[in-house]
Amino acid sequence: MVVLKQLNGVVWSSKLSRVLKNPVAQLLDSRNLLWDKSSSSADEAYSWQNFDYLTDTLLPGMKLGLNLKTGLERRLIAWKSMNDPSPGDYIHALNCRQGLPQHEVVQEDLQRKILRTGQWNGVQFVGGPIMPSVAIVPMFANNEAEISFMLEVQDNRLFVKMTLHYLGVTQLLVVNRSTSATWNVKREFPSDPCDTYGRCGANAICNISSCECVKGFMPNSPDKWGSLDFSGGCKRIIHINCSKGDCFLEIKHVKLPDLLAFALNKSMSLSECEDKCLRNCSCTAYANSDVRS
Repeated sequence: MVVLKQLNGVVWSSKLSRVLKNPVAQLLDSRNLLWDKSSSSADEAYSWQNFDYLTDTLLPGMKLGLNLKTGLERRLIAWKSMNDPSPGDYIHALNCRQGLPQHEVVQEDLQRKILRTGQWNGVQFVGGPIMPSVAIVPMFANNEAEISFMLEVQDNRLFVKMTLHYLGVTQLLVVNRSTSATWNVKREFPSDPCDTYGRCGANAICNISSCECVKGFMPNSPDKWGSLDFSGGCKRIIHINCSKGDCFLEIKHVKLPDLLAFALNKSMSLSECEDKCLRNCSCTAYANSDVRS
């Protein structure tokens, strides 16, 4: 598909390489534009759809993540500036290639991770913004076909979109057409300094604007810690020796660290997980992967 100027010149073209015989274009109520050789309205029957090629905005029905069958990765790319829609410096993606899937914002030119949520806990991504209405439902799929995130809106009065601002801030905007015609920012991510990636370093907990070491740990660099540079994180005061007297300290209301070395067992109970971790000297912590069970 090609959009042309009146007097020659290509304005835009799709990435569909094959030629369709008697193609049919359909604009669905979801705002998804489909191209196919038939008149079927099923999304699965398309040859090309604009929902596969995201810009800076995710609409309900659009998917963020990885199609495991085709290798297509859908991610948000910020504008260069407020008035320049060319690709900017920031990318919001669902990281499906390292550890457990989680939302990340990356400054692409520096390959620097700006922020991340925690992992999906069966209800939402830990550490991410809570939806402003029960009618806006976050949906997550992790199966043989795809690893994806999308928004489902269950109230026809609401228009919803998730946009990556050109400064690297992800915003959830809502219009309630029964009361307003203006987009209102309902959630922002990051929302406070603790959302900054690696702010407190390893083995530390961030609380609004300050950091503290987990009980039993101390700052790696007390001098830097005293000058409010917490990035060096914390170290154990007493090294564990994997003895029978070891036990775990419960830490609530935190997201898990980036998981580069982990084991996942969805059929194991939390107490069984604790027992297995205690028997493994390289296991330092455990958590429930699904809060619904």
